[in-house]
Formats: sequence, structure tokens, C-alpha cells
Amino acid sequence: MKNFGLTLKEIRNEKKLTQKDIAKVLGISTTCYAGYEQGYREPDLKTLKKLCIILDVSADYLLGLEDEYGNNTRQSYNNYGIHTGDVKF
Repeated sequence: MKNFGLTLKEIRNEKKLTQKDIAKVLGISTTCYAGYEQGYREPDLKTLKKLCIILDVSADYLLGLEDEYGNNTRQSYNNYGIHTGDVKF
């Protein structure tokens, strides 16, 4: 699975946005947002939803559950001995 912060940074750069741009829309400090990309902070659910909207990606993609904008890689969890049928919600 890809690192959340690295994924976030790659998408932001691809969209030609600065950390300041995204922080302003989220209503947080640039330092707080930088923490997401550097991996020492994690957004809450509300902020994660906003990030998905701003960057036009799914939460699964940002969280590393999909390797591309829609290609599911959940079968990779089988490498850890977890099978989709074993997970109950």
C-alpha cells in the first residue's frame, strides 16, 4: 500500500496546487496540512471527505486501497492472510 502523505503530495502536485491553496480551502493552517503530507498528522473524517472533493479522488485511493483512480487492489490484503469473505461489517 502506498503512503497516505506521499499520495496526497503527488495528487496535489499533479493538480498544480500548493499546500497553502489546500489549507485555505480546508480552513486549516498550512503547517497542519503539511503534517498530513509529512505523515505526522492524520486528517479527521470530515477533512478527509473535503480532501477527496478538492482533489477529485476517492477516499480509497487516498488511503492506498486502490492503486489508481478506480483500480481496486483490495486483493493485496490476501498477502496478509485476510480474505475479503472473512471481513464482516
